[in-house]
Amino acid sequence: MRPIHYALILVVALSLVYAEVPNLKFLDWDDNVNVYANPLLNPVSGETLKRYWTKPFFSLYIPVTHTVWTGIAYFAQGPPDERGITLNPTAFHVANLILHVLCALVVFAILRLLLKHDWGAFVGAALFALHPVQVEPVCWITGMKDLAGASLGLLALWQYLTWAAKTQDQDATGHSRKRLYLSVGLFALAALAKQTVIGLIVVAWALDHLVLRRDAREAARSLLPWLPVAIGGAIIAKIFNGPDPEAVQLWARPFVAGDALAFYLGKLVWPVGLCTDYVRSPAVVITNWWGYVTWLVPAALATALIVLRKRFPALAASGLIFGVALLPILGLVPFPDQDVTDRYMYLVMLGPALALGWTVARLNAPRLNLLVALMLAALAIGSSFQTLHWDNTTTLFVRVLAVSPRSWVAHTMIANELLNHGHPIEAQAYLAEALRLKPDSAEVQDSLGRSLLILGRPEEAVEHYRRVTSLRPESGAGHYGLANALEAAGQHEEARAEYDEAMRLMAERQPTAANGG
Repeated sequence: MRPIHYALILVVALSLVYAEVPNLKFLDWDDNVNVYANPLLNPVSGETLKRYWTKPFFSLYIPVTHTVWTGIAYFAQGPPDERGITLNPTAFHVANLILHVLCALVVFAILRLLLKHDWGAFVGAALFALHPVQVEPVCWITGMKDLAGASLGLLALWQYLTWAAKTQDQDATGHSRKRLYLSVGLFALAALAKQTVIGLIVVAWALDHLVLRRDAREAARSLLPWLPVAIGGAIIAKIFNGPDPEAVQLWARPFVAGDALAFYLGKLVWPVGLCTDYVRSPAVVITNWWGYVTWLVPAALATALIVLRKRFPALAASGLIFGVALLPILGLVPFPDQDVTDRYMYLVMLGPALALGWTVARLNAPRLNLLVALMLAALAIGSSFQTLHWDNTTTLFVRVLAVSPRSWVAHTMIANELLNHGHPIEAQAYLAEALRLKPDSAEVQDSLGRSLLILGRPEEAVEHYRRVTSLRPESGAGHYGLANALEAAGQHEEARAEYDEAMRLMAERQPTAANGG
């Protein structure tokens, strides 16, 4: 079978697995902030791109991703729907799916280059493309930042490895060296789409040295042009992501990182019970005994790969990819809202793809090939069913509660959806549970205030909005909610002062991230 046929099979398989994606709706989980209620996109103006390229937006400086959203929004404007939304979600969802297909095809090209085995490259790329952990960034419009960063990063890696492979046969001059320069440019764009891709510099070195078998120092020298990009991306992430107010102490961070690695390995091997909030924050990890034990699993695996690195260099490279691609979000360097989540595995899946492809190519056993084909079919079916949970905000967070009943985020999001649809009484039970689970959450307090205003209990709403402004004094929306509650309670002068404060903060505020990473 020719490579083009394998590529076509990948495209068809992904089209079938993600057939429901074009029909998915906007979510009230960051899609509102980034896209459908974003004033910079509704409508797009001449100042939109200038704003994205000159300033961070909600504490994230990802201008490439915002540029893509801007382009889609320009063509996706239409008449308002029943919620007053003028943007068409289908255009954004289709763009996500196209980027995922592109990533799968580039992974196939990379594995063909490394393995020199089309079937091995295909099954590796299929694992990358069809594994259920990849559903989150594909089905979530806000997940485009993961897809945009990964697609550009994988293209950069492909161009670099193609150049490195050519240097084994000829001098890296002329047309060949252009691929190296192109890889640097693509890597820079990837870092401006999402800074967590900066670990690709180590991935490129590992594949160059361990799989292409070039000298380690020569591979490192070849990647020197990538180094300023990686450093710049790390600086941008550090400046704009801000500190994590719930960061654990330095001594505990290796345990948090080890637990995260163990968790992701578990989801790789057994991808069931997937959701967007596993309630596995660093604070949860270090307050449970298992948080000090789970690190043994990745540590044992890493030790085995180190010992066997000379005999099985491709597997060693696979393990290194898995760990390095996760490094920015493991918790060694804390960031806001740091929890484990499926989308962080997107680029990481290149490591398992290489391991599976190498194993299939090396053994070339018919029974193994059949077993792998059945496994990929099962993963495809699992991914197809997983997409159904992403139809709308309610279906998504009902799924979260089924997997993680202690998710205060899910309780709050479902309550907000009930409020949006005129069911404030039904929302109270969810908000009461959210308050029990997370009493110091400004989001929970805000939703409680809103619900009490709807129920005609402004005096109680005032107390919750005061809590919001205490937790987040810089929140213009919080002060505005407090002003509305005070006005409804008849405290007009104080309400006027809160309105003034809200307007001042909204005029000068620097947005803060709703979801870290």
